[in-house]
Amino acid sequence: MRRVLETILPESFSAIPPTNPTAPSAPLNFNVSVIDALVTATWVEPLTRPYGTEYELWSAPFSLSHPDSKSLIFSGNDTSKLLAFSVNSPFWLQVRARANSWYSAYVPSTYGVAVVPNYMAPSVPTGWSATVAPLGMFKSLTTSAGAVSDAAAVTVHNGTTPVFSWHNPGSADIAISFPGSASTTFVASGMSPGNSRAGTFWCRVSDNGGADVASLQVSVNFFREP
Repeated sequence: MRRVLETILPESFSAIPPTNPTAPSAPLNFNVSVIDALVTATWVEPLTRPYGTEYELWSAPFSLSHPDSKSLIFSGNDTSKLLAFSVNSPFWLQVRARANSWYSAYVPSTYGVAVVPNYMAPSVPTGWSATVAPLGMFKSLTTSAGAVSDAAAVTVHNGTTPVFSWHNPGSADIAISFPGSASTTFVASGMSPGNSRAGTFWCRVSDNGGADVASLQVSVNFFREP
């Protein structure tokens, strides 16, 4: 009689990989801070976050318990949003997650977070003054031997017929595009790889028949990459 030996093997279990969930859960730790007219809203990724989850930030001019008042002010995958306001009217904020055409609950789920910006209108100069912006410019070149900078612009407050005169007393390596205008660009040319050009430019502003004079400074730098 032939004996048949059977080997009993232990049972084998294989975990089934979890499928990508469909609906996201609500974002966590929603927080709103106010510094003057700047409002920053931040939140943390939800515990259930399907692939491609994005976030929506909603605002309303009064309590978000009135859903018809909501308006979408941000949609994307960032977990923060900086807002700037020029009014001090209160408003309310909520956030929710969105993925695969499914939405999480709003956070907070009832009335939203109340926010009151502290906007202060800039003071208007009462006397004559002149300012220039920006104060400094940098331009990096890749393959070109020349480039044009951004514009520097002079603003005159409480003037009548201002006269502008741009000049560079130190170097002729950078040209002034519009030496007699309130706004001008600057041009560098003939730059070899690894070469740089820099200059400090001045704009003399004369107004009210020469009674008011200002001298404004702008620094300009060009660099051609090696």
